[in-house]
Amino acid sequence: MNQEDSVGFQISKTTNKFRKITTELLTKYNIAPEQRTILEIIKNNYNIDQTTLAVIVQKDKTTISRTINTLIKKNFVIKKSSKKDRRLNLLYLTKEALIVLKKSDYIIKSLREKTDSIITLDEKKELFQILNKLNQEL
Repeated sequence: MNQEDSVGFQISKTTNKFRKITTELLTKYNIAPEQRTILEIIKNNYNIDQTTLAVIVQKDKTTISRTINTLIKKNFVIKKSSKKDRRLNLLYLTKEALIVLKKSDYIIKSLREKTDSIITLDEKKELFQILNKLNQEL
């Protein structure tokens, strides 16, 4: 099988292109694309912990822990012990994180709109079905 005919290669190539473009756009906000994604997830999931976050982004706990520690050093995230279970650390955004999300929101929305304009709604639905199928089966 030719590398160009590999589904994994094509997905990886597209992901790398998205990451490169997003990295360039977010540089002025001192945040990487994956870090911004994590901030967005924390914002949209009140009382989220690292384990749940790892499941959502499908990353191992060590990688998530490293990313969270970086975000803490940047003063974007704070950890607080759960009142119900002291062993559980919940993640919350700081004011600085909310400012960065708000300032970078236009960039991300513009990129998403550009992406949506390239393919039709039916193609997007079909792409999501295929990607979800691959995620479930792998």
